[in-house]
Amino acid sequence: MENENILDTNLTGGLLVDNVAKQAFSETGSWGKFFAILMFISIVFMVLAGIGMIFFLGAMGSAYGAPGMSIGITTGLGLFYVMLAALYIMPGIYLWRFSTMIKSSINSNDQTQFTNAIVNLKSCYKFFGIMTIVIMGLYIVGIVISVFVGLSF
Repeated sequence: MENENILDTNLTGGLLVDNVAKQAFSETGSWGKFFAILMFISIVFMVLAGIGMIFFLGAMGSAYGAPGMSIGITTGLGLFYVMLAALYIMPGIYLWRFSTMIKSSINSNDQTQFTNAIVNLKSCYKFFGIMTIVIMGLYIVGIVISVFVGLSF
């Protein structure tokens, strides 16, 4: 087997990264940078949509007498969009850092930078994991409230 030397037990006591893994990490860094850029573009669009809701939809609802589009509702929805966009900033930064550090560390064989890249990837996944747990909890609370409200009628 050609990958038998992956574990180094002599001097460093750590894990060696062979050429196949380096190539895979390099490609992962490219895809990570692509997704980080998409995240930042999405954040900009979400902020613009939120600002648009705050300033334009409420004014249009008031001007045309649409009771469902009051200034309070559209402002709340717009602020929700802006807060949601703010929530995606940190994972985007973590993914961008991973992408730039992993490629640089592979090109320069820098173990410290490689470790920092992996730590940023871990932080990105940790953030998404915690966010997923919180959202699932909110769904459960929403379902329970919906059932009790439905039973009260």
